[in-house]
Amino acid sequence: MSTDYRQLSFNPNTVHRFLTLSKGNHRVSHKFIQTYPMHAERFEKVWQVLCCESFDTGQHYWEVQISSQWVYLGITYKKISRSDDLSLIGRNNVSWALQVFSKSYSAWHDNQEVKLQPANYERVGVYLDCTAGTLTFFGIDNTMTLIHTFQSVFTEPLYPAVWVGEHVVATLCQLP
Repeated sequence: MSTDYRQLSFNPNTVHRFLTLSKGNHRVSHKFIQTYPMHAERFEKVWQVLCCESFDTGQHYWEVQISSQWVYLGITYKKISRSDDLSLIGRNNVSWALQVFSKSYSAWHDNQEVKLQPANYERVGVYLDCTAGTLTFFGIDNTMTLIHTFQSVFTEPLYPAVWVGEHVVATLCQLP
């Protein structure tokens, strides 16, 4: 998977106004309201941000470091709604997500939840195989532990996405 590793960055045009991005756009955190310019791609309702990069062919791997257990990690088509409750990744038919809440993990797609084994990972690996139609999440500590795999038919470019709860920081890991 190391040859499939992707260096990602968050798209400042999509970030919700209660979130702030670090210099370089690799870290997102929940803060008080920010003064971002209006943009059609900005999330208005949910505390979410997309990455700049998208994928429609091949295999891709990235990792996200999370500071607390209140986050959604996933992928979405660009056409995800930006202005209603269904714009949360996994809660619609255009996105797939892993929800981490406390030590409870769930997989979400099309507003359908699959409860997973409890866990406590500070780093999550995401492996997307566009050709095979799989999205796999791994818990990363001393080893890689399979958390969940989605099987689907992807029909459009996919954007990595992150939702963060209050007092949470999510960092796109930059591996060599």
